[in-house]
Amino acid sequence: MISQPSRLSGLLRRVGGAYFNEPELLVARAYALQSHIPVMYAIVLICSGAMVATFWGEAPDVMVIYLPLLLAAVCVWRTTRWWRSRDFEITPFMAARMMRMTVLFAVVLGCSFAAWGIALSNYGGPQERAYVTFFLSLTPIGCLFCLMHLRLAAYALALTVLLPTLVYLHFTDQHVLLLNLLLVEAVMIAILIRNSVQFDELVRSRLDARQREETARELSEVNGRLANMDALTELPNRRHFLALLKERLGARKPGHELIVGIVDLDGFKSINDVFGHAIGDQVLKDVGTRLSQLVRPGTIVARLGGDEFGLVMPSGTRTEDLDASAAAIVGALQQPFRYANAVARLSGSVGFAESRHDDTAEMNLARADYAAYAAKGKTRGSAVRFSDEHAHRIAIERRLEAALMAADLATELEAVFQPIVDVRSGERIGYEALARWRSPTLGQVSPADFIPIAERLGLVPIITRAMVVKAQAMLHDVPAPLRIAVNLSVLDLASIDAMQLLSQTLAASPVKPCRLDFEITETAVMRDMGEATEALLMLLAHGARISLDDFGTGHSSLSRVQLLPLNRIKVDRAFVATIESDRASQAIVKTTVDLCHNLGLDCVIEGVETQGQLNALMGLGARLFQGFYFGKPLGAGDVTAYHRAAAARRLA
Repeated sequence: MISQPSRLSGLLRRVGGAYFNEPELLVARAYALQSHIPVMYAIVLICSGAMVATFWGEAPDVMVIYLPLLLAAVCVWRTTRWWRSRDFEITPFMAARMMRMTVLFAVVLGCSFAAWGIALSNYGGPQERAYVTFFLSLTPIGCLFCLMHLRLAAYALALTVLLPTLVYLHFTDQHVLLLNLLLVEAVMIAILIRNSVQFDELVRSRLDARQREETARELSEVNGRLANMDALTELPNRRHFLALLKERLGARKPGHELIVGIVDLDGFKSINDVFGHAIGDQVLKDVGTRLSQLVRPGTIVARLGGDEFGLVMPSGTRTEDLDASAAAIVGALQQPFRYANAVARLSGSVGFAESRHDDTAEMNLARADYAAYAAKGKTRGSAVRFSDEHAHRIAIERRLEAALMAADLATELEAVFQPIVDVRSGERIGYEALARWRSPTLGQVSPADFIPIAERLGLVPIITRAMVVKAQAMLHDVPAPLRIAVNLSVLDLASIDAMQLLSQTLAASPVKPCRLDFEITETAVMRDMGEATEALLMLLAHGARISLDDFGTGHSSLSRVQLLPLNRIKVDRAFVATIESDRASQAIVKTTVDLCHNLGLDCVIEGVETQGQLNALMGLGARLFQGFYFGKPLGAGDVTAYHRAAAARRLA
């Protein structure tokens, strides 16, 4: 069977070639001719009827009855076909067929009526022959205007009717009328062509406008999909997730609350670092696939950004169903992700929060995120459901946030100083400055509570500068060569502005910073080694020294020692806790002590709390210590008093 497009193509080639190569324009012409063609045939029938009446009794019956009836029947049939076409939609194929038939009948009927009219001129007198001239010259003009939207048919009609008419006028010595007709016909054809071209241009402009609208609509749909979809996993993104959550919150029934979940991947950064971002992207895709396959029908799964995914469980999810889903998610994410050249492993910490009557989508998401954070802090690869205890913690944190934002940290912060002792001499060689905050509204606040919130609020550089000022003030009150150490955070090292302000603080102080130590952690420099080194060199330029804190608990420790401009290494307290019995801890501490000795660096052991620990560490070659065994952190007045008393004892 020949397909419809093939038939259309063949038909267009047979009828007019390039004139019919625009299907939309072809359909527009057909619709325009629906009202014009019946009018044309009406003109022909009326004028033919007048011809029959004029020659009735003058010409044979075949000329005034049978032949006119045959031609009239064809006209009525064609009129009916066009009229019925108004009841259905015209396709390009139908339009091409209608155009073909119109051109065909323009030729056939034009020739037939012209021949009939010329044949009738042989009967009757001058009056009858004058009407033949009228019929042959004026009737085609009306037909031409009716066919202006199909110029090929109009040209065919002009050739088949007007040309014989001109020949007829020539041989009947009606030369003046012939010239007049030529002039009128030329003007009419020019007008016909102009109107037809304008019609085509109008149709094309409408088609172009419609095409632009369609393109704009498609682009809008594409942009809408891109705006609502995560391009990597093809899951809803955060924006769309919140919109869907709002929609479901609005449609929930009383007593049928929603469960919102956050899945935070553990260890994903290591996958990117070890295997590269191509494998990391594939892992994210596969995580999205696993989550979509595991959850109950009707659950929304979305990628909220980075390594975080969101879930919205259906209304009425039971506790046992939620527990089963959480266990399935945690278990599935712990299964390895296998690829051609890599086997990636991670886990997922999951937080769930149940919606409440007056919740917004953002509030639900924030509670689920808090639960996921609690799960990550509890045991990575576990699930936690938001509880009243979490709500209480959030309330406390909000009060802390408000107090921190309103605090004058430069005056409200206090510094306490934990001694660093050299056991060979029994003397204190320096102190580590530790921040304490006494809020006017909240009272004494533990560093474990306010430091994480200060980091989140971006206030740590302010705390650092305040501690540097207090440390320099203490250096003024204690004898040389005692040193004071201040902690630097990742927020300090990552901010050029923060480091420049810190540099200005050092330069403005009357106390030279050559007795200051700045303690950094491996985690703080991992983000950008070059940036961290540049920041540390800025401090070294003032004469300060650099210590690597919590050594042994980060990543690539030896490479950090090699690359960073260090003066001291502090061994993390995690090794001290088991130093008396754990051979691995003993070996690590011994190796670190020897490493520092070989590199010419000081080695301080943190967290010493018992005599047994001290003895074990001294046996490994350590001599510089810090911890509660040597004293708790002291206030500035206690430090000053201690050194005055020590100076007095030496004088005595």
